[in-house]
Amino acid sequence: MAREKVVDKGGLVIAVLHDLNSAYAFADRVIMMHQGRILTDAPVDEAMQADQLSAVYNIPIVRKESDGQTWFVVEQPGLYTNSIPGQSEYSYQ
Repeated sequence: MAREKVVDKGGLVIAVLHDLNSAYAFADRVIMMHQGRILTDAPVDEAMQADQLSAVYNIPIVRKESDGQTWFVVEQPGLYTNSIPGQSEYSYQ
C-alpha cells in the first residue's frame, strides 16, 4: 500500500527489515549490511543469495521455492519444518 502511493508520486520507501521473507516479498532492491558495512546493494534476487545470508547471519540459511513462491529457512540438523510459507510449525525429530 505504501509502495503504490509513494511510487506513483515519484518517491521511494525505505524499510529496515531483519525478516528475510518479508524483505524478499516486498523489496525491489536490498542493501545488506554486516558489522556496519554495506555488503550488497542490488536487486532482491541478486542480493538475497543463501550463501551470503548464511554468512551475514552466521547460521545455515537455505532458499526454498515451490509453486512460484520463494522463502528462506534456517537449516538445522534434527529440526523439521513443514516447509509451507507463512506457517512456522517446527518440531525436533
